Amino acid sequence: MQLFERLIDHAQAVRLVLEKTPRLPVKRVPLMDARGLALAEDLRARFDSPPFDNSAVDGYAVRSADASEAGRTFKVIDEAPAGRPARKEVGEGEAIKIFTGGVIPEGADA
Repeated sequence: MQLFERLIDHAQAVRLVLEKTPRLPVKRVPLMDARGLALAEDLRARFDSPPFDNSAVDGYAVRSADASEAGRTFKVIDEAPAGRPARKEVGEGEAIKIFTGGVIPEGADA
């Protein structure tokens, strides 16, 4: 018998694990006492933090429509350091140097 003849598919594996896993009781505890515990339900933030779209990495903010062509060059017109918006809006063929945490400039979507 070959190894692959004994394997089960993903859905069957999940079903078997869930059948054999005991359900833990749900208990409400103060947030400060919840360290190390598992959530019984999803949590949702009441507000966005930060309250603006920001860059996850250093790079350049551009318009995606302008970036579809390989080898395209852009004129860098401003920069957006962490937490501060750029002073200018990204236009056609333009880019704004953006740092991690920088506010995504107006006109940019990539």
